[in-house]
Amino acid sequence: MPHPDDVPTEADAASAPTEQLTREIDWRLAAVPAAAAVCAGLVVASAVIPWYALQIGPIDAPASISGLDAGSFALIAIALCGFAVVASAALALGAAGAIEVEAPIALLLTWVCVGAASAAAVLVAIRLVFLPDPGEFLTRDVGIWLAFLGSLGTAALSAIQLPARTGQASSQRPAGAHKATRPNG
Repeated sequence: MPHPDDVPTEADAASAPTEQLTREIDWRLAAVPAAAAVCAGLVVASAVIPWYALQIGPIDAPASISGLDAGSFALIAIALCGFAVVASAALALGAAGAIEVEAPIALLLTWVCVGAASAAAVLVAIRLVFLPDPGEFLTRDVGIWLAFLGSLGTAALSAIQLPARTGQASSQRPAGAHKATRPNG
């Protein structure tokens, strides 16, 4: 015989679809930052992949130039995407329930991803347009395209999260927190 507390009520039945929807939203908020982390990881991995190939040059010249050797803009872009990997992974783990990430911190981490990936995309685009010396003997290789598309993907996937994260952060703000207080006197 079931215990009276174990019998579902009408309120329990009405909240069941809401709980399922909340769980689905949480998984979507976990999947997008996970995809952003993968894109940012591709940029970091492109550091060891050739960005430029040497068409003609001295015999002792390397046949290709990797992201690590492509100049300071490339190194900064790779480092920025390294930050985006960590921030996106934290967001994905937080949405999956593996770690605790409060809504204002999640919003901040999302903005870090958007800013870092956008800056990285600009820096890689500069390296796409302005080749390192001797530029006239170089062609663009797969690594620079991977870095460019990965940084754009990270920025776009991070920006997609902003409306949901902003809504979460504002719903957790204490009442009256947005009002300025004036001293009486």
